[in-house]
Amino acid sequence: MRGNLQRSRYAAAADACRSRFINHTAKRYAVELADFPSADWAAANRPRALRNLRIFDGVLSDRPFIAGDRFTVADITGLVALDFTRPARIAIPAEFVHLNRWRNELTARPSATA
Repeated sequence: MRGNLQRSRYAAAADACRSRFINHTAKRYAVELADFPSADWAAANRPRALRNLRIFDGVLSDRPFIAGDRFTVADITGLVALDFTRPARIAIPAEFVHLNRWRNELTARPSATA
């Protein structure tokens, strides 16, 4: 049960990064989400997005994948959520070694370009 709760927290962190930040920084998504981008709101919440990325980095510090030792749908979902950092203009800091390692390994998989 505890594992499910932790996965829910990770999903919530990804959702916060995507839905709360992206729609205020990327005009392309703002229209789809029926919201208008606000540079002030995005700037105010950048620390929250980075805090959530730090959580992911911590999770990946002792395991190769989000849910443990195997590649799962959690990794696919996490990678998709992380892709939203590009239109939001969030660079993943180099200090997030585990998150960068995970992202690089997943994007190198043949299925990542499909």
